Amino acid sequence: MTEKRGSDEFRVRDRRAFRDDGTRRQTDDAAPETPGADAAGPEPEPAPESGTSEPEPAPESGASEPEPAPESGPSEREPVADVRFATLVNLLFSQALAMADAGAAAARESKDPEAHRKRRLDGLQEMIGFLEMLEEKTGGRLAAADSRFLEQVLFQLRMKFLAIRKGDA
Repeated sequence: MTEKRGSDEFRVRDRRAFRDDGTRRQTDDAAPETPGADAAGPEPEPAPESGTSEPEPAPESGASEPEPAPESGPSEREPVADVRFATLVNLLFSQALAMADAGAAAARESKDPEAHRKRRLDGLQEMIGFLEMLEEKTGGRLAAADSRFLEQVLFQLRMKFLAIRKGDA
């Protein structure tokens, strides 16, 4: 059994978004694929702009274009808030609160409320410890919004812990 293919050529196209040196590649989907192109080979660099090109015409007096924001290097930018991190922290926070609140209902109905209170405190302390470890391991690498959110969650859980410990909750 032999199959006949339309072409005997093998084409490789490098679709990576970044070059080896970390600069972004130009994405040109309309560019024709070159047969036998090496996927690991360097892409030709665009020619640097020189002062010999014609100056751009001045914009019309009625039209004003916004100035492009100056680009800063990756080390100068603040990290962007990550939805996955906030989701993880929110999930752990929700579990800790559910554990504390469910334990309160069970303690009211139980013959030994002190045992349920101890279980609630132990579970809440474990979740607080886990979030503190997360805060320690990510220290300095979080976006400001993520860091504030984690601090707020830890504060609320610590206050809940103290309320349960005092017997208020």
